Amino acid sequence: MRLNRKTRLRQKTKKMTLLGYIVEIIYILVCLGLVLLAVVSFLVNKNAIYINNQEIFTKLLGLLALMLSLNTLFHYYLLRKSFKTLSRINKSFRLAGDEAAAFDFTDERHIGLLTVTEVLNHSLETLRRKNSRLKEKIKVNQRLSENISAFYSQIKTLQDADLLFDFYEYDINNSVFVFMSGLISTLSKNLDQTEIPAEELFSSYNVDLSLVEFNELLKASINESTDLSFECSVEAQSGKTHWLRFWGRLSKDKNRITGAVTDVTREMEGRKFEKERAIRDNITGFYNRNALQELAGKAIRESAEDERVIFVYIGLTGYQDFQEQFGKMAGNSYIRECANIFKKYVKSHMIPLRWLGPDFLLLVTGVKSIEQFIDNTKDLMETVEEQVAEVEGISVSFPVAVGYAVSGIHGNTPAELLEYASFAQHEAMKCKKSSPNEFNYERFEEEHKVSLRRMHIKEIIEKNQLSIVFQPIVSLITGDLFGFEALSRPTNPVYSNIVDLINDSEASGNYVYLERRMVYNALEAYLQRDSRFKDKYLFINTSPYGTLAEEDYNDIKDRYFSSMKVVFEVIERERMDAEEINVRKDIVKKAGAKFALDDFGSGYSNHLALLSLEPDIIKIDRQLVRNINEDSRKQYMLEDIIRYARYRGTRVLAEGVETKEELETLCKMDVDYVQGYYISKPGHELKEPDKEVMELIKKLNFAEKDVKV
Repeated sequence: MRLNRKTRLRQKTKKMTLLGYIVEIIYILVCLGLVLLAVVSFLVNKNAIYINNQEIFTKLLGLLALMLSLNTLFHYYLLRKSFKTLSRINKSFRLAGDEAAAFDFTDERHIGLLTVTEVLNHSLETLRRKNSRLKEKIKVNQRLSENISAFYSQIKTLQDADLLFDFYEYDINNSVFVFMSGLISTLSKNLDQTEIPAEELFSSYNVDLSLVEFNELLKASINESTDLSFECSVEAQSGKTHWLRFWGRLSKDKNRITGAVTDVTREMEGRKFEKERAIRDNITGFYNRNALQELAGKAIRESAEDERVIFVYIGLTGYQDFQEQFGKMAGNSYIRECANIFKKYVKSHMIPLRWLGPDFLLLVTGVKSIEQFIDNTKDLMETVEEQVAEVEGISVSFPVAVGYAVSGIHGNTPAELLEYASFAQHEAMKCKKSSPNEFNYERFEEEHKVSLRRMHIKEIIEKNQLSIVFQPIVSLITGDLFGFEALSRPTNPVYSNIVDLINDSEASGNYVYLERRMVYNALEAYLQRDSRFKDKYLFINTSPYGTLAEEDYNDIKDRYFSSMKVVFEVIERERMDAEEINVRKDIVKKAGAKFALDDFGSGYSNHLALLSLEPDIIKIDRQLVRNINEDSRKQYMLEDIIRYARYRGTRVLAEGVETKEELETLCKMDVDYVQGYYISKPGHELKEPDKEVMELIKKLNFAEKDVKV
């Protein structure tokens, strides 16, 4: 075969050489013909010879020119052919040189025998070896294909055993999924379909993920060069829901995603179980606070335009006393029994939650009439409160306080509606409003301002943002200055008066620290007084419940009582504990101070307090003093107080005196001491009352009063 190829090549070369000779001969003949015609034409023109047949001469000239042109073109063709042949030969020698370079020339016997043919033979041998290796790779690929087929069969077997997973490739440009075993089509339609367009997959295969959602996930994966990962559910023909997790990795050219699909139904069911445990209350079985955002958010979103979701906050007002009396376990049983009653009357459009401790939250959905809702809620409250149950062998009832807030009217988010309903319930529980109490934004804002204001109380106490002013107290017996009442004033601009600061500190549990600060401030300020006021009494306000301990009074005695005389006032309040105050009175008197009952006659315990406490001084409330010169009823009441005070040896001090007529009436009624704006306004500096007032007092009472302190 190799000899035939060489023979054909040799014959072809001879033909090409012969053809070249022929072309050269024709070229020479044409050139001679042209020269001959030129000579003839020259002679004819020179000798003026006329040629009869000029047309033959012209045609002959054209024929020679045409032959010359064709000869030139054919000659060019032969040159091109020769050039290509030489190029192929040159390439062959270059390849042969490369093969020869790889040949083992270390054996001197080969050097003499090496020829171009042998180099080519060696190249052919190398190609045969490469071909052999290629055949081996083909066999490996065949075996791999067989393994893939076996793996595919195993996947189908595992799927039949309810162990579901699959592999896929997603063509991004064409939006087509290619699955290895057709898992999704088998589940959804009982078809073994491996190639599914994305639009068809997310619209026709019972998948709970939309194409729009998938494209958003895909876009994020491409833009961020991250793995694609999502979970979705597929409803099988059997009716069972399977949860599938798709995971895939983006190719380098970002044209496809290759990954796996895994059945995670058991994992999702486990998650659902744990979630259910996390959002259920183990005492009542109701949803707990962890479920609010999801439940309430869904209810609000799914409401029609003419429907409302109402947050009803319910507090068990009898729980606290029951729990304190019978213990925490009994308290839990109390809550459980109340929940059982709720279950009897809660309807399908109501979602009950146990919120905190004895508090419940009821989400009432689909409400179209607020008035009808109020009527229904009142009926439900009455029904619950009428129920009597046994808790730990004890017959109990379930009084409630209810507040509510309406979506679209009071708020739009679960968080704010819960806060508003809770505030409304708190108002009802404090008996400020009746149940069910509708949320009121103005009252909420006012309470919110108070809450913000209370945030500054600790700062006021710690930084001592308080000042002391002194108001003179005058004796109607002698007409002389008897002492000063120390009054605290906040310097922090958040509080414009001391009453708000005291009320807020009591509500926030900071009053103990505030009162200690105010007492010591008053003592320190009075310690710096002028010698003119050395023997004058200092009146200090204190609360009816014990804020200063016995150690504090002893410390005050050691530090200040050698330099001043002090009267501790107790403000009369609704819940005065007479026994506790008597203990404090004993401590105060033991320390060497006097004890006064402040705001007497303001409407709480009054005479009972006077009977049980037996103070050194009682201070008549300004409400009783105001316009006493015009009101005989107030005069009779004050006369009774003075009469009893004289019997017990107690002095009477009238505060809030603002007119000359009030002062004159009090003088005539034998009141011992007075203070008020008419006598002198409070000031940061200690000073005597107005001289005119002092002279008036002496003029009215000097001849009638005994000098007593």
